[in-house]
Amino acid sequence: MVDKAREAYFDMFRRFQYPISDKLQKEMWVLDFGLGDFAHVGMAGIIWLNRQDYKYFGHEIYLLPGQMIPEHSHLPTAKGAAKMESWQPRRGMIYTFGEGEPTPEFLDKIPASQRDIVKSRHCTPLGIDEVADLNRLTAWHFMVAGPAGALVTEYGTFHDMDGLRFSNPKAKL
Repeated sequence: MVDKAREAYFDMFRRFQYPISDKLQKEMWVLDFGLGDFAHVGMAGIIWLNRQDYKYFGHEIYLLPGQMIPEHSHLPTAKGAAKMESWQPRRGMIYTFGEGEPTPEFLDKIPASQRDIVKSRHCTPLGIDEVADLNRLTAWHFMVAGPAGALVTEYGTFHDMDGLRFSNPKAKL
């Protein structure tokens, strides 16, 4: 699955005219979050940096068309505060879901396999170079790629994986 998935992302990069560096080819990872529904729930990415000493984080998120990152939150840990993050689509668009007033007109963007599990029902669509923030520390959130897929830059504070929690009890890294 991993080789075929990586090629799907590289095809999307070429379509978006996004450079595929040697570092990206070597270090990009692919996840299905243990859910076995990669076409709908999965992602690829690369962490450019994650500095506990200076408390910042740089990450690229890659999503195929309609693909979702499972709903999750970031809790404080012994190594640091809860992670704060912001997202900026560079190619394609995303639907960011978080806590807040429900926006029923976007609920059909959530893959059917996750629709009854997620708590986040407020959606903010983001296009190229628009930026949105997590509305509060520890808030539940997720994103879904638009119809062309998405390449998203994530800006955040230090990310300690020990603080990552999924709302879907079957989801894992």
